[in-house]
Amino acid sequence: MQMRRFTALVVPVVFLACGSHATPAAPSPAVLDLVPGSYAMTLTMSQSGDPVCTGGGCTAFSICIGDGGAFPARTLSTVVRLDRAGDSVSIRAEDPSATIRLDLQLTGSALGGTALGQFRDGAQQVVVAPSAGQQAAVATGIVMTASVAGRIQGQMSVGGYSCSNNGHSWTLTPRR
Repeated sequence: MQMRRFTALVVPVVFLACGSHATPAAPSPAVLDLVPGSYAMTLTMSQSGDPVCTGGGCTAFSICIGDGGAFPARTLSTVVRLDRAGDSVSIRAEDPSATIRLDLQLTGSALGGTALGQFRDGAQQVVVAPSAGQQAAVATGIVMTASVAGRIQGQMSVGGYSCSNNGHSWTLTPRR
């Protein structure tokens, strides 16, 4: 009789101890909260563009022209103001003489929209313009944990050089 009571208690305890339970999932990293405010924006001009792959292989397309001198600094920065209304994100230079603007839509952590305009970084000026047949350059991006990074497909000019392709990049980090 003693043995039956022991067995009757062991079976439920073993079942509860080994029963199904969810393994805690690793927390997904939090993405940067795109709150209105001041951010640092950096644009980098690409000379080659990013490869585009289809069933027939991969190709990269870029048209660059220049004044024959050394290729200028390709990375330029400015301070911008980010404003947000729901999933609409607008980015404008804080410098009143600059016209750079990105108008983006946020879907999850992905951004997509347009980029257009110019700003100065010291003596260098960068201009973002549409490729032929576009009204504005196409901007895409991903919101990460501490910044936003993305690509611009269009024409970017720095100094006496201009390249039209899909590989220009931009980053956005909050100013603390």
